[in-house]
Amino acid sequence: MFKNVLVGVDRHTGGRDALALAEQLVATGGQLTLAHVYPGDSRLRRDAALDYRQMEQERALELLTEARDAGGVDAELRYVESSSPGRGLHELAEAINADLLVVGSSRRGCIGRLLLGDDSRGTLSGSPCPVAIAPADYSQTAYDSECLDMTLTS
Repeated sequence: MFKNVLVGVDRHTGGRDALALAEQLVATGGQLTLAHVYPGDSRLRRDAALDYRQMEQERALELLTEARDAGGVDAELRYVESSSPGRGLHELAEAINADLLVVGSSRRGCIGRLLLGDDSRGTLSGSPCPVAIAPADYSQTAYDSECLDMTLTS
């Protein structure tokens, strides 16, 4: 079990799946942190960039609060602007000294869960801690342990 777990949350079902898996992997008394990475936009003027950041931060906090409430968990909420979800999650994992990062899958089926999309690949590459990828629909369906074991990586 892990003491300090960072969970990547977005507006897709993968975020719910990641939270469900994280709940199973966090130690009793451990810390869950729900995180959302929003994209920066360097093309904006300075004043427009401030408005954009404020809007994205408000949206991120709303998303994270909804995820925490829907999951019925006690979790810290964090958001960060970054050029990619993987980079943002790595920065947050380092900042909070996470010992596990959990993200959702975007594929269906046992074999498909092993094929990574760009965001998952970016999250795995150079991660400062082990990464667990929640199988698609993990929050809705019981998976056999052999298939689940294949989703954990360090």
